[in-house]
Amino acid sequence: MNDVVPGVQVDIQVETAIEMPDEALQQVLREAIMTAAAEVGAIAAGEMTLVITDDARMRALNQTYRDIDATTDVLSFVAMDDSEAGQLVVPDEMPAYLGDVVISWPRACRQAEERGHSVEGELSLLAIHGLLHLLGHDHGEALDKAAMWAIQQIALRRLGYEEVKPADE
Repeated sequence: MNDVVPGVQVDIQVETAIEMPDEALQQVLREAIMTAAAEVGAIAAGEMTLVITDDARMRALNQTYRDIDATTDVLSFVAMDDSEAGQLVVPDEMPAYLGDVVISWPRACRQAEERGHSVEGELSLLAIHGLLHLLGHDHGEALDKAAMWAIQQIALRRLGYEEVKPADE
């Protein structure tokens, strides 16, 4: 288990489908996820996979799973929804598998440049955003969006990314 934030344990598997910076950036992303998990306080232990990929793969995933023929910055794939939660028997000592978060590296780089902040900050925002979706947060309604954006901002501030703000989509 990764233990960056005391009291929160999330094992994060980072996979890169493209050439990207070194392990230091992967650690930044782990810390962002751990910080958001601690902020939400919803996880005692859990596992997730974070995949960094390119725009072509992201477009294919977006087309397949959302029927949108365009790339996007981040997608979250929840391991199981509430209707499936009781169907899986997992020993108490095993952490829950939360799901997968996929981030487009080129899109994150472009957004960071357009918004005038660091790539690390943008990737941290996207990783946090993805984790919050895995934990059941959504931004379809105004109140839900305000709550989700507030959690993101608190976590980003704790990480030192004061200048990074979610897009007002």
